[in-house]
Amino acid sequence: MENTPKDIENIDPALAYKLATKILPKLEKYFRAEYKGLENIPKRNFLGVGNHGGAYYTPECYLWAGKYIIDKNEPFMLGLTHSLGVDVMEKMQIPFVRSGMIKGDYKNAIGALNSGYALMVYPGGDRETAKPFKERYTIDFYGHKGYISLAIEAGVPILPVVAVGGHESVLTWYDGAEVTEFFGWKKKFRLNVLPFTLPAVPLPAQITISVLPAFNKTMEVDKSLARDPETLAKLDAELLALMQAEMDELAKGRLPWVGKI
Repeated sequence: MENTPKDIENIDPALAYKLATKILPKLEKYFRAEYKGLENIPKRNFLGVGNHGGAYYTPECYLWAGKYIIDKNEPFMLGLTHSLGVDVMEKMQIPFVRSGMIKGDYKNAIGALNSGYALMVYPGGDRETAKPFKERYTIDFYGHKGYISLAIEAGVPILPVVAVGGHESVLTWYDGAEVTEFFGWKKKFRLNVLPFTLPAVPLPAQITISVLPAFNKTMEVDKSLARDPETLAKLDAELLALMQAEMDELAKGRLPWVGKI
């Protein structure tokens, strides 16, 4: 398509499916993955919005993306990820971008949605992945509302995806925020944290992923209000309330690492 960002031009859904068929069954078994609400996935492009956990490993991301791909949902879903991660993977010759993980910038995001792709974002970013264990059932986007602007400008619904268990796969004992600030990595690499975690290998915590009904209010707002602070704050608060309510339900009767009892 015209004006399609270069990161999107070489996306290879067949490669993504091949990788997912090899990796997803192993991840599902290891994390005893469960899925809810898959029937809520729209039959059109959308902006998926999820909570983030598990420090560097973020297992819920790969479970959800893999499940979406394995089930052959359409349109193909891309994922925004940290630019540093993309650069590292590409240098290691790992086909990260070709399989659907693209650099997290606005041009790529709006380009993906305007090209007809579904897109998954995690507004809480690296800060949410490194939250203390005691805050594992609290969803926090740290004031980021750009995803609302993106959905309004692209004219797409938001698909809320709530995951529980990711924060139990590792224990963050220090988020390293002062380290990134001291070395200037926050400004240079957009690293807000450099989490110090235990153990070195993710624990086999039970992970449940719940897909809520699409949030269509972003399609009802005039695009001229895509940057309006009041509009963004209102929709952000509504969506977070829906997602937090689902997280509270998922957390009921749950034992850390074990899951629901």
